[in-house]
Amino acid sequence: HARIRTRLRLARGWRRFVKALTPCITPEENLDHTRQAHHAAEMSIILNDGRLILYGPIHYKNQKSICTGYTYPGHILKREVGVYYGRHIIHQRALGELDHPVPSSRDQTRFKALDAANVSHQILDCHWEGNLLMAYIEILDTPSGRLARDLIVDGIAVRCWARGSATPPKKRFGKIYIHEDYELITFDLEDAAGVLSLQARPLQRRYENLRPPIDVEQAIVSFNRELERDQK
Repeated sequence: HARIRTRLRLARGWRRFVKALTPCITPEENLDHTRQAHHAAEMSIILNDGRLILYGPIHYKNQKSICTGYTYPGHILKREVGVYYGRHIIHQRALGELDHPVPSSRDQTRFKALDAANVSHQILDCHWEGNLLMAYIEILDTPSGRLARDLIVDGIAVRCWARGSATPPKKRFGKIYIHEDYELITFDLEDAAGVLSLQARPLQRRYENLRPPIDVEQAIVSFNRELERDQK
């Protein structure tokens, strides 16, 4: 099953990262890290009425991305984040999947749409801190959301990162810049092993703007309907 494979891949990635740091990290220190991560996740769940809320960077502008190698000019990224905020976050349908779908030049619609079986989280809110786009992320009570929650409680580092679409980027002054037609689609949950600076961590306080849980199925339908409207 795809989600089981994803979990195994994430777990293997974390174990490889930990092993690479040995002997810098002893087994006792690794166990202590796992306990701390478990405690942080449990604390977030307790403080937020049984819901796991993460906080961390989800994008950054005007510098080379560790993840893609591209540089995202500030005016393009701020434009797209503004559109995404007004189109999805305000309407509580800013959903993402556990792991990126595979891009396909033959089926861009599938790449841009949400697959209900893989939806795992919701972007509750986001804001800029300098070049960093920071976000509050709720792990949802869905099959993939419960899988993501288990990974986080088990101490596996995750990050939330952008899914976007653009024509091939152009190179200027030794940097590869994302094209002007870049479209921000949503943010998906991925393995953060090796890029722990981008890790989304359990929020250690109550999220002050917490609304009642959303109807996930309805939010998915609404997200995909908005996509269809754009393509007409």
